[in-house]
Parts: sequence; structure tokens; C-alpha cells
Amino acid sequence: MRPPFLLLPLTLSLAAIPVTATTRGMDPAPAAFAVTDSVPQELIVFPLDDPAAITTIGALFPDSETAIEGCDFPPGGDFTTLRCLDASGDLLDLDTQTAALSIVGQLAAPDPVSAFTIDPTSGAGFAITENVGNEVNTLYRFPPGGGPPTHVGTVTPGSFGFAGVAAAPNGVLYGTDAFQPASAMLLRIDTQTALATGVGQWDVSIGNGALDFDESDGTCYLITDQFPTGPVVLRRCDPHDATSVLLGILPMPMATLAIAAGGNLVFRDDFELGDVSAWSSSVP
Repeated sequence: MRPPFLLLPLTLSLAAIPVTATTRGMDPAPAAFAVTDSVPQELIVFPLDDPAAITTIGALFPDSETAIEGCDFPPGGDFTTLRCLDASGDLLDLDTQTAALSIVGQLAAPDPVSAFTIDPTSGAGFAITENVGNEVNTLYRFPPGGGPPTHVGTVTPGSFGFAGVAAAPNGVLYGTDAFQPASAMLLRIDTQTALATGVGQWDVSIGNGALDFDESDGTCYLITDQFPTGPVVLRRCDPHDATSVLLGILPMPMATLAIAAGGNLVFRDDFELGDVSAWSSSVP
């Protein structure tokens, strides 16, 4: 993974603030949460139809000593807490109102973590570690709710560098390979054996980034910085053939992506950050 982006002070004019909605509509847009790939890392939120309109919730350092590599919402429709994994293997709960972190578990693996997600059908977490020197990636499984992880196996065939992983609404695990940015692949990964099957080559260059699904309709979303010189973009992706459509440009690289499941947490302009009721939702 390349060195993180140096985060410089930004002045943003933002009207979009998150709030609960009981039904999903075209307007307002579903909310997406992300951790920046920067120093320091920050937790942000933005509407999927306008990714440049970010709201910064807070900085994660100095609470987190190593970079967060993946975050996701556990199933159940509570968007007040993200479950995250950092490069050292610390399993963390991240408060979406304050950006406060608390350690809830540990992956004691010999190699650093490169990606993490949660299966919406079971609540199990899946992490991939990466041995850069040997070009080996390993899949681990966390039981629902936390607890000691188990070793699934080496991700085979091939030597992939994962920019992100995400579980579809049916529990199928996908990963985006960034080992060769110009020929990066979308992969389907068997959660029982760690066997990787190529779906297709992405139609864009893949650098650092993240992957997630909207669980209400199976829509796949990809963030990539289009290494080496392209902008950081949000794209809607097809998990059947790895094609994608540009949705907008983000102001900085992102390390993670987590979409409020089913679009039940959406953006409007009449609530304030820190209102707990505005960040919780019960999925019908």
C-alpha cells in the first residue's frame, strides 16, 4: 500500500447533513461513511449523489496508532457504530457521531491487514492480510459480534494486493485487486476455502481505494484514486463483469467505504451533527 495522502486543512461549504428516513427515495440520497487515506485519518460522511459534499466528523488520531484499513456496519440498521480493523490487527468500534475509537478485539496475524468487511447475512467479519515480500494474502474470519478470529486460508490462485473487500447482500465476498493498477481485477472469494475467482478486469486503473454494496438493491460502489495520476473517484460497479460508471470526484483518497444499509440513513439539510436520533435507523 502506498504512503497515505497528507491531509491539508480544507474549508468546505456543506449543506447536506445525515438524518433518519423510513423509506428510500431518489431524493435525498443514501449516506456513505469513509475513513480518509491521510495523515491524520478522518471519518467523513457524504451523499452518494454528490461525493464532493463531504462532512468531516472528526480525526481518528491519536486514538488509533496505525492506519484503519476497512470498516463496515454490522447488520441490524444501527448506524451509530462502525466496526473497523486497522493494519496492526486491532478490531475497533468507531463512533459515527464523534469519531471516537474503542478496541474490541485483535487479529494476531503475522502480516499487516489490507482489507476488512462484514457479511450482512451472518454478521461475520472477514479480513485479508498481505505479505508484500512473498506476495501472499491470507483470509481470516471473525465470528458475529466479535471474538477470536479463525484462519480460513491463503487467497489463491495468484498474488494480489487488495485495495478493498466487500460482501454483497447475499453474502458473496468480493475483493478488488490493486497489485497491477492498470490491469486490476475484481475477484470473488470463497469464504470457506479462500479460493479467488476472477470476475473481470476493471475498466479503470485501481490504486488505493475501497469497495461496498448498498444492501437494499445490491448496487456495488467503488472508490479508487486511479493510480498514478488520476483523481479520486466514486464509481457504481457491476459485480458480474467489473464494469463501472463514474458518479463523482472526491477531494481526497479514502481507505474505507461503508454505505448506510438500504439507504435508510439519508441526507437532508435540517438536522445537526451529534443528534443521536438522526444517526439511528431501524430497517423495516
